[in-house]
Amino acid sequence: MEETHSLISTIEDLIQTDKIEQAVQQLLDFDLKYRVGIGAEVRNLSANYLSAKRSYEIQQTLTHPEFVVAASKTRLALLTITSTLLEKQKASLPPAQQPIPNPFTDLPNTKFAIFYDEQDEARAEQLNKHLTVLKMRKTIEVYNVHQTIGGVETLAAAEVAVQYADYLLLLISSNIFNQNAIWLTTTLSALEKGKKVVPIRIDKADLEGTGLEKLRALPSLNRTVTDFANEEQAYSEIVEEVKRLVLKKV
Repeated sequence: MEETHSLISTIEDLIQTDKIEQAVQQLLDFDLKYRVGIGAEVRNLSANYLSAKRSYEIQQTLTHPEFVVAASKTRLALLTITSTLLEKQKASLPPAQQPIPNPFTDLPNTKFAIFYDEQDEARAEQLNKHLTVLKMRKTIEVYNVHQTIGGVETLAAAEVAVQYADYLLLLISSNIFNQNAIWLTTTLSALEKGKKVVPIRIDKADLEGTGLEKLRALPSLNRTVTDFANEEQAYSEIVEEVKRLVLKKV
């Protein structure tokens, strides 16, 4: 039990540090040794990843954002596999894991989940500051993806928040395309499931090929927060649009 747990943890570290091909090989070795039935799925994910990598690096038929999205989907799928393997190990061990709590209350207000790369924490704080009055009036509730919920793992808590949120606000900057791009990938997955996503453009990051470029973004008129001489004005405009979303839901 301890040996397999250690192996899976090592594989997860490889995935998290973007060593996809090494992680794939170790997963295949793991499957060969323990016969857990993941070989076909891992090979399929590997083929898709290598095809995207070739299209980006050699054929140049994929843009950088498109490759980031493709690589992130592979990474997320591989992490799902390792998570499932760990859960199967723990299945026979008490006590049962407690469900992750809903970060929102039962109040009949509009619920927003704000997703952003941790390097944009200061931007998220600015946005939250401008939303303070609406929160005090209990007109809206806000969940910030990097806030902690009783020690629950951040990504797992975020996935629960997505289920209950009326809108996802994704802060778009060059940071969103970082090594893991986990919040971009999670948001795109939510969008595919029909969740309402509103991109908030901090700077002029290239969104082509992500699907987000088709959505109505804030600030309006294809501007970014950094386009404003006074960024406070940009956040004030964003809040006015948030108020319209609240009225639209009502």
